Amino acid sequence: IADIIFMEADGQYTTFHLKGNDKRISSINLKEYEDLFAGQNFFRVHHSFLINMNEIKKYVRGEGGTVIMSNGKEVDVSKRRKAEFMQLLKSF
Repeated sequence: IADIIFMEADGQYTTFHLKGNDKRISSINLKEYEDLFAGQNFFRVHHSFLINMNEIKKYVRGEGGTVIMSNGKEVDVSKRRKAEFMQLLKSF
């Protein structure tokens, strides 16, 4: 779990973006991982992204905004999840 930077939905598959620019693909959908990692500092910032809150480097303001992760990748935050995300971000 500590090596996961974020997970990205790809249809019925999930792509894991890991430390060391490594990627892994799983045949389990993102919703199942969201449930599995509940309470583990992961947050679903967008329909397509589940991020490790410990791997956030920067938040860039915008309509929903964007999160810059520790691997330099930009992850969009949806408008409808922004308020909850901002509350959670304050605790990190």
